[in-house]
Amino acid sequence: MPRLVIFVCSNGQHPKGKTELIMGIERIDGCTGCGTCVPTCPTDVLRMNAKTKKAEIRYPQDCQVCRLCQQYCPVDAITISDGRAIPAITAWG
Repeated sequence: MPRLVIFVCSNGQHPKGKTELIMGIERIDGCTGCGTCVPTCPTDVLRMNAKTKKAEIRYPQDCQVCRLCQQYCPVDAITISDGRAIPAITAWG
């Protein structure tokens, strides 16, 4: 499965001095359409597709790798890429 890659220029112009940024949320496989992930995302990355009735990645560049969507998905359908991922943070030991 190819990763979503966005190229940006380090000087704010065209892709001559491009830098690779790997997005946090990579894919959704096996979505059952429960919709739990959509309201848990604090940056509105996920939306429900009206035709398929399943979650889709709409704004991957906004993903902050908080992992809330992944943690609340009841069928473990969401994959966070290792390129930008951080360990899940818990409030206890």
